[in-house]
Amino acid sequence: MSLFQFILRSCLRSTTFFVVFTFASLRRTWCTTRSFKFNASNMIPFKQFLTLISLSLFFFYSPSKAEDAVSSSVGSSFADKSDSFKEKWGLTPSFHLGYWEKDKSFSNSINYPMSSFWLTLHPQDFESFPIHFEGFIQSQQESTLNRENSSFEKEQKIYSEIREWYWQKSISNFDIKIGRQINIWGRADKVNPTDVFTVKNMKVLTVEDEEQRVGLLSTMLTYHWDSSKLIALWQPEWRFPVYPMRAIPGILIHEINPPNANKQFGLKWDYSNEGFDGSLSYFKGISKTPDIGPSLEPNIIPNMINVDLAYHEIQMLGGDFAFNAENTAFRGEIAYTQTEDKKGNNPFIQNPQLFAVIGADRTIIENLNINLQILYKHIYHFSTYQDPQLQSLIDIENRISQQQFENDYGWSFRPSYKLLNETLELETSFLSWEKNKESVVRPKISYSLNDNSKLMIGGEFFHGPANSLLGSFKDISGGFMEWRYYF
Repeated sequence: MSLFQFILRSCLRSTTFFVVFTFASLRRTWCTTRSFKFNASNMIPFKQFLTLISLSLFFFYSPSKAEDAVSSSVGSSFADKSDSFKEKWGLTPSFHLGYWEKDKSFSNSINYPMSSFWLTLHPQDFESFPIHFEGFIQSQQESTLNRENSSFEKEQKIYSEIREWYWQKSISNFDIKIGRQINIWGRADKVNPTDVFTVKNMKVLTVEDEEQRVGLLSTMLTYHWDSSKLIALWQPEWRFPVYPMRAIPGILIHEINPPNANKQFGLKWDYSNEGFDGSLSYFKGISKTPDIGPSLEPNIIPNMINVDLAYHEIQMLGGDFAFNAENTAFRGEIAYTQTEDKKGNNPFIQNPQLFAVIGADRTIIENLNINLQILYKHIYHFSTYQDPQLQSLIDIENRISQQQFENDYGWSFRPSYKLLNETLELETSFLSWEKNKESVVRPKISYSLNDNSKLMIGGEFFHGPANSLLGSFKDISGGFMEWRYYF
């Protein structure tokens, strides 16, 4: 088989998969609504699809994986060069196709297809210029609110993101890393009170919530000695987090750029030795959780109320630990956060708080792991404000900051079980807060079809009263499916 025939066959296979996937999505929509009308916005744009397929073929083509593509002598030479090129540059490309029952718009629509191409670049042999790159381009459907008629309309959105792109170098006992990067602090399992540097775009449809994180321009300097290291981190770039927010008729929200966002700074002492890990950390910068309040902007649109979504300065002092005792791993994390409203007098700025997590995980039987954590949050200077004119905004502020109670307790639980030589993984994560009886459940099944592809099926389901944070997300609960191919 010639190279041209191989490329043609690959295109036909990819196109066939795309057609079947799209037809299945359209058929589900028609079966559900009985009023589906075909139009271009219901399909992944041809240009984006063609670009993703071209990129996939560029990184995929290797006769070592298709021995009949070309003659053995030419194929062997090409395969060696291809493998050498990928190893030399640390290339890890992947192609994702997915389907979500609901997006993050709080609309009544269903069926949201997604396609994306991810690329990681980490050269191994260029010590004079050691860089790391990770980015993606994603095409997905979203529902947006048309304020003229207060109805939701589906449209195609393109997300392109350079998550990380930094230069790093080790000199004696020092490590330096400069560029766009993702820095996650904390050793607890997924619930990290000291994670104050990272930002998420939660509208990006992806199975792994870690992939919703976006990088920010930072400079990190690390000094190593014995079993410890001291980390200094400066983050001069500000990017707005993107949270699911319900559009409210008659309300116009303005996102306010925080002052002094280029002065965000953190310091961390990290200790790691046999049997015990721990750290102490300090941060001064901008909270990634917004506050909502009356706008300072003049009302220039008739019948609309202006509201500000603001991000205020905080200081955080925290610590974490992790150690093993026989077959059980214990983890803990705690953070005290000082806000601009030190005495709790402003209902539109978060109060100081203490947030703690402690838990353990253990492998009960072969390949069955259980992780359990207890959560605790205390709000300082807690009080219940009553203002008939602003009460609705005060309630929203307390909900999005999760400061509705002086003391609140919760728990997280994550069992995972691997079968069939670890090609099949069953996992479910639970998170619950007791005072409001609010919770979220995320079941997921992952199956490795072969060495290069994986299929994941699961869902995200929120529960609780409408005046709770997790309960307010009930309308975006739904299932998902995603197929990934790693080249």
